[in-house]
Amino acid sequence: MKTLILLTAILLTVGCGKDKHPKDETNKETPSKGDDNNGTTAKPVKELTLREKAIGTYEIKEDGNVVRSVFLENGITEAYLNGKKTEHEGKWKIVDGEIHANDDGGIVVFSINKDGSITAIAEMTKDGKRRDIPKDNQIYTYKKIK
Repeated sequence: MKTLILLTAILLTVGCGKDKHPKDETNKETPSKGDDNNGTTAKPVKELTLREKAIGTYEIKEDGNVVRSVFLENGITEAYLNGKKTEHEGKWKIVDGEIHANDDGGIVVFSINKDGSITAIAEMTKDGKRRDIPKDNQIYTYKKIK
């Protein structure tokens, strides 16, 4: 039963995060003086979107089992139990900065942690009612491995 709940949670996995580096106006690049072409202009690094941060493979180990959930770029989730793909597939998306992953009409809500892992923080019923998981019961944290 515990494994079935864990598999369902994995199928419903998805990520969120906030910009940790707000723009600092004091760090503007100073243009080079003179006619020489020795100065180079660095291209700014593109900040990943929440969706891009969520894409990947997550894993949790419990009761001697390894449960893996893969969030694909096309919005599909795949689940693996002890290295074997299960028949369960779901869909995921980012909603209000959280990952919402569904399977069979129910939704598991995940937050993305600072270390890139994700934690199940709420469940939603088919009719859209949300039930937050109390902080001390948020025990399903999946480590991002890829």
